[in-house]
Amino acid sequence: MVYSTTFTNINQHYGESLMHDFNFSGGGWMMFFWLFIIIVLVLFVMQALKNSGQNNQNKETPMEILKRRYANGEIDEEEFNKRKKELLK
Repeated sequence: MVYSTTFTNINQHYGESLMHDFNFSGGGWMMFFWLFIIIVLVLFVMQALKNSGQNNQNKETPMEILKRRYANGEIDEEEFNKRKKELLK
């Protein structure tokens, strides 16, 4: 009996808000939902920035490509010098 009297007094004092603070339409659950969304977005942005930095470091310049192709024997010395001259213009 003490429980129901206490609960009735609290319910009268705080009204309906006490009963609806942690429902799925708002309140505490929405705080967890938005926290989850923010964490996912931060992780997504961090991953995108990490990948963009790696892509810039792995790109070869045209001169490096030319030197690699010459070293692999894909082009001869004449072709190498001709294309090198074009690149240095």
